[in-house]
Amino acid sequence: MNIKNLLRTAATLAAAVLLALPAAAQQADFTTFVSIGDSLSGGFLDSCWVEYGQRDSYPAIIARQAGVSAFEQPLIGKPGLGSPGCMYLTSLAPTFGYRPSTGLPLNLTLARPYNNLSIPGFTIHDVVTTNPTSGASLALLTLRGKGTALLQAASLKPTFMTIYVGNNDIFSAITSATTIPCPDPAVPGCTLTSMSSINADLDTIFNTLKAAQGGTGKGVVLNLGDGPSIPFVTTVSPVLGIYPAGTPAAGQPIYALSNVGCPTGVPVCPVPPGSYLTLVAAQYLQAGYGIPCAILPPTDPRQANCNKPLPDNYSVNPTTGAVSPGVVLTPPEVAAIRLEIQQINAAIQTKATAAGYRVMDMQAWFSDIIAHGRSYGGLNATAAYLAGGIFSYDGAHLSSLGYAILANDVINFIKANYGNNLAQADMYPYLFNGDTSAGGYPIGAALSPDEQIAWAAAIFAPDTWQENLKYIFPHLNLHHAVSGNPLDAPISIDRAVSGDGSDRVH
Repeated sequence: MNIKNLLRTAATLAAAVLLALPAAAQQADFTTFVSIGDSLSGGFLDSCWVEYGQRDSYPAIIARQAGVSAFEQPLIGKPGLGSPGCMYLTSLAPTFGYRPSTGLPLNLTLARPYNNLSIPGFTIHDVVTTNPTSGASLALLTLRGKGTALLQAASLKPTFMTIYVGNNDIFSAITSATTIPCPDPAVPGCTLTSMSSINADLDTIFNTLKAAQGGTGKGVVLNLGDGPSIPFVTTVSPVLGIYPAGTPAAGQPIYALSNVGCPTGVPVCPVPPGSYLTLVAAQYLQAGYGIPCAILPPTDPRQANCNKPLPDNYSVNPTTGAVSPGVVLTPPEVAAIRLEIQQINAAIQTKATAAGYRVMDMQAWFSDIIAHGRSYGGLNATAAYLAGGIFSYDGAHLSSLGYAILANDVINFIKANYGNNLAQADMYPYLFNGDTSAGGYPIGAALSPDEQIAWAAAIFAPDTWQENLKYIFPHLNLHHAVSGNPLDAPISIDRAVSGDGSDRVH
């Protein structure tokens, strides 16, 4: 082959490579920015929906950074709406108060659909089908009988979108510690949505939205993170302590008790190794449930309920219909949840990409947050419950700081995939005020600048918190080992931030 043929062949190959490369993405156009999703896109935190959380939802933060002047949300005034209400910390024991669930809508009369159509509790199927026209629900406050979230989003002809759906298709399995596959979305009582339903609804969502955007999807789709890794699941240890020397099981772990996996005829036994206890288990353990009587002092008030099992799966009161969640997630249940997450993410990746959207890997995001947290000028935010700052008091939803971290990482993803030069959100208000508007951080009190700095330093510096963490849900042997330690007594927030350096939390 001569030189001319070599050059011709090289040019042909180069042209083929260029044709095979995806076309450079056009910059994101935020003229009409719309978001659909669930509580994690709606700014839900501390077990409630309220304006100071909504204004710091990750889509709202992105909208501010993109200069969107009219990013409308279904804002709920203080004290917010939730069940039982917005949580606030009253001591480092920890104990919480709950604000009345009496918040009122602030912009219910907006003539057009909201830009943020993310609704707490919504599944993928709800996005496609739910449109209440009566009753009292967060869905009605958001949709106002004007159509489903999907159809309202499409009607706005979005120029750019964020789509974060599917969390509630696995989340009820986590919060109820019960895995029951759903043969159909309409069947009550199941906790894991069938993949046939999810696949069909994802097709509807992406086909509808890309058509509304001119035939090609423009925006970011967030897939699902690892639900079993959140503080709601990982904070309360199933290991209550270590059997002391001189006992038959000396040096062996003392597992909490339940009625799952027990031998035939044995009503109560240790939870299987590798199990998780949800945050709800704390109230049972504090009352004595799940604790072997033999390891408690005879006068311990928990003797009234010791040797009684922690509830494994949810139960329904036949008289009132009230649902009580289970608190034990066994290894097979965790595996079932993670398999569903994997299947949903595979479906999202295939369908969203085919529609033209860019998919952000939330598995990687959550893994990084849990492993490394974030550091800002010496303030270290982590995923630790209460002490870390990234998750809110309910242990499942992000705090305003957590949503700001997510927003900045989505902004980086947009810059990498669309080329926009969006500035990062300023983290100072989240680190020192909790959010960008008056809200519930840390307890709804108006703190002086010095008190804000003291509070932030206490929360975001692990060196000062690592000793306090074991008092959140202490192992029994640790608790007895430190009998008389002043940290065993509840510490009020008023004392902790009174301004006197001698009584500051440390």
